[in-house]
Amino acid sequence: MATRLPLLLCGRACADHHHHHHHPSAFLPSRYYTGTPLWPFGFGLSYTTFTLAWTPAPPARAVVSRADGAATEYSVVVTNTGAVAGDEVVLAFMKPTASSLTTLGAGTPVEIKRLFDFQKVHLAPGASTTLKFDVPAEKLHMVDADGHTSLHNGEFEIVFSRGHGEELAAPVSVNVDAPVRAKTFRKWW
Repeated sequence: MATRLPLLLCGRACADHHHHHHHPSAFLPSRYYTGTPLWPFGFGLSYTTFTLAWTPAPPARAVVSRADGAATEYSVVVTNTGAVAGDEVVLAFMKPTASSLTTLGAGTPVEIKRLFDFQKVHLAPGASTTLKFDVPAEKLHMVDADGHTSLHNGEFEIVFSRGHGEELAAPVSVNVDAPVRAKTFRKWW
């Protein structure tokens, strides 16, 4: 059995808000929050323990050069190292390196990381299972200051986590001549 927090607990900022002392960081979405949360997104308690490992090792650096290119597949092994059966959730995040996104535009906020997939498994004591995650180019799209969603040149990491503790990270480079627009934001006002 595992319990997960579906939100970010921001400590003092939220406490001040509830006592009518409005603190500006109380309203920040967790993907832009730069403080230290009391419990990170996906944190949970369990009656057992788990480990997470690559299988096989990820590519040294995946390179995306087309918006419609083939997806890169990543595989991780989850092992129940405890004495009782339990559920575990593996979270898959995309983490952009803000300084490398030169075509995104100055002043555009860049996410710290974005959850793009997850898988939940139930494992008996000592059991392992392999989880596969496909990462197509669309998972690396960024939103610019005008609201358009595009694939931009830059450096990223694909991160697999259990919500706390160990993380597995694999680097990805996006090499496109110019931003490749996937969605156009149409102003209605």
